[in-house]
Amino acid sequence: MKILFVIDSLRFGGAQRQLVELIKGLHYRRHDVHLVSLKKDKEGYAEILTALGIELFYYYRTFNYDLKPVFIISQHIKNNQIDLVHSFMTVGGLMGMLAAKLTERPIVCSALRDAKDSDFMMKIEHKILARFTNTFVANSRAGFTNRFKRMKPHFRVVYNGVDFSRFEAETDILKLKYELGLSDFKYVIGMVASLSERKDHETLLDAAPLVIQVFPDTCFLLVGDGLNREYLVNKAKKQGLEKNIIFLGYRSDVDQIIRLPDVSVLLSNSDVHLEGISNAIMESMAVGVPVIASEGGGTDEIVINDINGILVPAKNSQKTADAIIELLRDKNKAEKLANKAKITARGIFNLKRYVDDYENIYRELKIEEEYLSCNDSGSYQ
Repeated sequence: MKILFVIDSLRFGGAQRQLVELIKGLHYRRHDVHLVSLKKDKEGYAEILTALGIELFYYYRTFNYDLKPVFIISQHIKNNQIDLVHSFMTVGGLMGMLAAKLTERPIVCSALRDAKDSDFMMKIEHKILARFTNTFVANSRAGFTNRFKRMKPHFRVVYNGVDFSRFEAETDILKLKYELGLSDFKYVIGMVASLSERKDHETLLDAAPLVIQVFPDTCFLLVGDGLNREYLVNKAKKQGLEKNIIFLGYRSDVDQIIRLPDVSVLLSNSDVHLEGISNAIMESMAVGVPVIASEGGGTDEIVINDINGILVPAKNSQKTADAIIELLRDKNKAEKLANKAKITARGIFNLKRYVDDYENIYRELKIEEEYLSCNDSGSYQ
């Protein structure tokens, strides 16, 4: 099957990682994969895909409402006899949907990567995609239930997939701590997330002094970058915690770093964002690191409080600090949660299941298209 993927960009991010995993799986299963990105980034997943032999096409927008890429993508579909279009993220979703409609191809859209629309425009865009795509996909049930009054027949939940082989290489934790300048710390609390308004690093920084009072030899390792970096760095300095708060920025070796923390934390800014299925959470679970996360959204579907992780109320630094202190104090509980989490992650987020789910969607649409084509030609009359 010839499948054309359309995505906003290939920069490092959760949706992009999931696209890469899907393309890798489909490529190994001998599908003919084409990929269009609407932006070319300095850093991202492009190199991984080109190393697989996937040809990338960049069709740029010159302004927000530039529809020129739609017509270029439509021509690409015709020239390459594409069978099906699969779009990721919102802008990619809209461009892919319009191009698919112009060329009368089935369209699958994976635009719901979280469980809350950040603004009114985003809400409208998702309503449009839900209305005009053949199959509309969310990576959590909360992605649908928080937005729509009822599930529709073409709504599908496809949980993220993880290539567990990424974590098979042995990691020398002591060596890694030395390389990152963390050798003087006994405990490491990690948070892998963009430094943006969607994530709640501020609450974690407010919790940090409470933890350090009990465990002075603790550092907070923040992996990721974004517009809030300067504000957060200044906040850490004002707290006198610049030695305990480590800003790593973007890293290409997250597969190794994610094993390092004693506790992995993911806090979300519930005012503007609810997680769908967070890659940071599921990957930490998969490698056996105990997880603390903000309750709400799709996180509640995979983290069961005090069973395979700890859920804390949003924007509550005291509860966050209490949870971290509890896991640092009670090694048995931390290990128990981590072991349960590993079983959960490797059961739910199996990469084969992930690729199978999408292949089944493609087959259903192909069968439906052939059936409609036969009816139109009178073959079944």
